[in-house]
Amino acid sequence: MSREPQHTVVRKCRAALCKAHAEDGAPHVYDMDGACVQVVDEDGKKRIHRFPGGRAGAAILKGLLTLLLFFCWPGRKKGDLQLAPPPHDAVLAILADPRGLPKLAEISNIPILRADGSLIDRPGYDPATGLIYDPFDLGALGVPEHPTRDEVNQAVEVIKRPFAGFSFTTGADRANFIAVLLSVICRLLIQGNIPLFLFDSPVQGSGKTTLATSSDIIATGALGGLMTAPERGGDDEVRKRLTATLLTNPPVAIFDNVVGSLTSPALAALLTAGVWRDRRLGASEMVTIPVRAVLCVTGVNIGVQDDLARRSVWVRLDPATDKPWERQFDFSLNDYLMQNRREIVAALLTLARFWVAQGRPAWGGKAFGSFEHWAETVGGILQAAGIEGFLGNRGVADDAANREIEALAGFLEAWDEAFKGVPKRAAEVARVLSEECKESSEGIALRAGLLEEMLPILDHREGRAATRVSNVLRKYKGRLAGGLKLVEEFDRHRKVALWTVVRADADTEGTEGGTAPEPVGDGPSPYRPPTAPSCPPPSPQFPWSPPVSSVPTVPPPPPTAGVPSPVSPTLEAPLADQYQSDLFREFGTAGFVE
Repeated sequence: MSREPQHTVVRKCRAALCKAHAEDGAPHVYDMDGACVQVVDEDGKKRIHRFPGGRAGAAILKGLLTLLLFFCWPGRKKGDLQLAPPPHDAVLAILADPRGLPKLAEISNIPILRADGSLIDRPGYDPATGLIYDPFDLGALGVPEHPTRDEVNQAVEVIKRPFAGFSFTTGADRANFIAVLLSVICRLLIQGNIPLFLFDSPVQGSGKTTLATSSDIIATGALGGLMTAPERGGDDEVRKRLTATLLTNPPVAIFDNVVGSLTSPALAALLTAGVWRDRRLGASEMVTIPVRAVLCVTGVNIGVQDDLARRSVWVRLDPATDKPWERQFDFSLNDYLMQNRREIVAALLTLARFWVAQGRPAWGGKAFGSFEHWAETVGGILQAAGIEGFLGNRGVADDAANREIEALAGFLEAWDEAFKGVPKRAAEVARVLSEECKESSEGIALRAGLLEEMLPILDHREGRAATRVSNVLRKYKGRLAGGLKLVEEFDRHRKVALWTVVRADADTEGTEGGTAPEPVGDGPSPYRPPTAPSCPPPSPQFPWSPPVSSVPTVPPPPPTAGVPSPVSPTLEAPLADQYQSDLFREFGTAGFVE
């Protein structure tokens, strides 16, 4: 084979890998979202292994190809052949471009409904969807293709029975939880994104995590791993954990025990992305991952900020006791689900098939922006089954959004009170929030309405205060709250961004996101106050404080006979005035000494 062109070798290797799918015990290699992966059996379950980058991945694929093909070199004598490893360049070509191999979407441990309503219930690879059905210990279900109303009613009772002991706040919370289970079963039916599910309660020990993980047990037959919300690293750490989790292709992913407010632009983007693209951890390569997992979050009185509020569905529990962990139940939920998983999965599929058989009647509720098809599908199934209350607690999301608007309005009012319409740089705002200026009039006024994401600046948890302030200001730029709006202007004279708060009815045309007018002549910028700031002068710890007081005064040398006195370099009056003006603008009164 060494005398054959490389493209011929690559073609034969791909053909051998495709043919191996029909044989038991042969290596099964797939093209999964443009990456080369292998499906292996581990502990009786099929798992997806991605080929690592570099030499390790090439070595693994070489070993698999030697099980399928013989690779030979010409021997020393004419006509002799000598065994050889697969050509390295051909192996790299397959790893870099796995097109031609069977497409793999995911592995499912439960039967899944296709987009046309048919059921994938035969174990093995389904070429139409790229899905591998691995029933594990589930067995045959016998789901009717055209369920009757009595069968649907029985299925509803089977689904509700194990969760009867949970203290759902309203019927909407119970319906939303069943929607979590249906979202896993109907993932291929849903042509779009799935929102974030928030399992919330007013006290610990109410069963939030147990309820959330039950969806994972039903989907996989085992208790999957939980992720804890990162305490440090901010949104960047959330992004890394999301990428690492999605690479494992879980049907359900759970962030457990979120403390305080939940804010993550990365998570908000992922919920509506459809496809997630990020850098693989520990490598310099980018990975592209379709978002198929159902994402859940658990916590006590979770506060949701930003766009997450409108992208979330609440499942709230209220045990109405101060020690809910002391309650007694008739059975262990996890054990019950393991033993009765077959019946519960069959019941969920019965509801979905009944909706399909009825012609997929439309859901009668309000549209859910960015998740319209999910709401139409899951809401239609619940409505057809007679389960009421789906998304009936959407007011919780509206309340969270209203709280965010109120917090922003308070911050804008505090800004307007502190700076009186004078544009400020992010560094100036950070200085007003520092310990040195907390007793100043600006510091007191601004702290009165400070946003929660700016609190780390006060207790020194954030090293780069100016950068932190700038990021927060850009996040809320142009948003209207309480009749006020934050506007960014660019001062071309000093090459800096200036921020100010204006009234909504003010004439701001040409300033929003634009540039500030040019200063007249050589004087100071019109966007700087002509008076010194009220906060104390900067301390030596600030890098922009000029050490003018520490510069020693060097006396001029004595005159020498016959030698003209040296002329001291001086500034002409206009330049000196400009120099003083620049110092004043940059450092305040403490930065210039007469």
